[in-house]
Amino acid sequence: NTVTNDRDPYGLFDYETGNAPYLNTTEPELRRMISKDGRELLTLNQYIFASQYNMLLTGQYLDEGETWARLGSRSGGRVVFAGFYRGGYLDVTGILEPDFYGRDLGGRSSGVKRT
Repeated sequence: NTVTNDRDPYGLFDYETGNAPYLNTTEPELRRMISKDGRELLTLNQYIFASQYNMLLTGQYLDEGETWARLGSRSGGRVVFAGFYRGGYLDVTGILEPDFYGRDLGGRSSGVKRT
């Protein structure tokens, strides 16, 4: 496995459901937004677990056929993004430049929003 996590979280975690939030943001913008809310990017491990759990609850994987999510894991030094195709095929890629953004590319985070 050539993917490494930026951090090594353990225990329970929360995550956003539905389509990926933080759409149309660059990597630096995404990191600023989630940091401001006291959150961190989900690792690929957490994303896979959350997607399986979401499938059990809703019958659909996270981002299935709709959006892509930047994650707190890296391949070749670049942040990976992932999404599920219809039918449960997971695609994980690490080719994005940090300043790339797109209307269907967001991010997934975990943590407690501070008010």
